[in-house]
Amino acid sequence: TADHLQLFFTSTRPDRGMFFKTEQLVQEDIYTALFNQGKWTTPTKIKSLSEQRGHDACVGISEDGQMMFVYKGTNGGDLYTSDLAGTEWGKVKSLPFNTTGFEGAASLSPDGKTLYFIHTSEIAGDRDIYTSTRTLGGKWSKPIPLQSINTKYDEESPFIHPDGKTLYFSSKGHSNMGGYDIFRTTRNDDGSWTEPENLGYPINSTADDVYFVLAANGLLGFYSSDKEGGYGKQDIYIIKLNKNNDYALELLTGEVRDETGKAIEADIMVTDNSTNELIAKFRSNSENGKFLVSLPCGKNYGIHIEKDGFLFHSENAQLECQVGFIEVNKNIQLMSAHAGAKTILNNIFFDSGKSVLKNESFPELQKLVNLLQSNPSIRIEISGYTDNSGDEASNLILSEMRAQEVMDYIVNKGISKTRILTKGYGSSRAVSTNETESGRKLNRRTEFKIL
Repeated sequence: TADHLQLFFTSTRPDRGMFFKTEQLVQEDIYTALFNQGKWTTPTKIKSLSEQRGHDACVGISEDGQMMFVYKGTNGGDLYTSDLAGTEWGKVKSLPFNTTGFEGAASLSPDGKTLYFIHTSEIAGDRDIYTSTRTLGGKWSKPIPLQSINTKYDEESPFIHPDGKTLYFSSKGHSNMGGYDIFRTTRNDDGSWTEPENLGYPINSTADDVYFVLAANGLLGFYSSDKEGGYGKQDIYIIKLNKNNDYALELLTGEVRDETGKAIEADIMVTDNSTNELIAKFRSNSENGKFLVSLPCGKNYGIHIEKDGFLFHSENAQLECQVGFIEVNKNIQLMSAHAGAKTILNNIFFDSGKSVLKNESFPELQKLVNLLQSNPSIRIEISGYTDNSGDEASNLILSEMRAQEVMDYIVNKGISKTRILTKGYGSSRAVSTNETESGRKLNRRTEFKIL
């Protein structure tokens, strides 16, 4: 996973003793291990994904560990998906672009929209990297080859980094040291890819080096190799990379729970505040409430955590590309929709000292409009707050004007004015220190409360 705390892998270790006579190999099964207190736990087989006959291989995992791409040796080799529900992996589903040829080794982009995978029309043919895009409705497009990356030799195991633009893959072509070598390429703003770069020694060898996966922070790499010095056949290796591998993204992790501390399976919506485009949709785990969202740099993101019967919770993420990697852990408590429940609207924006709403505020305000439309009996208070810069009288007026501006937007969307009370509190009721800019930013906020 992107936080490098859980490993999924494929093994032919003979713990069930079923051999293929033609291959003299034990069947492939899927295993997992957790990184806990500085060491890996004993691997356990995922029995629900490891059938009694045939090869079952994990050939890709979503960044949050909630969706697995499974290879089965059916029909020449096909790709399947399985979703994690709590602690149980669901029944595998065949991807619609499987053919009578070979499909394998898949990697999903951080927004969940683009799948990079291996395909060849003939089982023993030239393996190439293909991509397919998915709509928010879940339909996959016709796959197309990555022409500028593929060679007349085999390509294998593509991995798109959580930054959304750095692609790692293995190839027997390009500038090769022997067997499969691992390469890196970066997608430019115009959609083209840079010349693939061989990662070189000591990662690559004259043996087959494949399935390279890099943690979101760019510091820990995992891959498989049959190089000399291993235990036998393909072994898993870990390597620490130099810190000059700069990947610009925010990794947002945490847990979603209710007021009693019970884990909640909630929808997590990621919106581009500048365009009001819904970028991605995820879910927290129903068993432990955990979530992980990767947010590549360069956008103003609105993150909304939603569950029927609860007030939505919002977060904002804006990362400049020169900042690099940031990991943020936030445990979210969703408040049930009852009198007195309140939440901060973290994606409401005003220019400094002004009360005119910026356009980036509109996606979040629409969430509030939707809530009021779905609950016609609810009355709310819109509360405005400032930091302690300037005199308090001016701060009080500014906070009242901002609350009024929010109400005006909601009323213009058809919500009755009688259902909304506005109140400005100035710099009172601070939620953080006013001694730092980050603290003052938290104090400059807009809240709503159910009356």
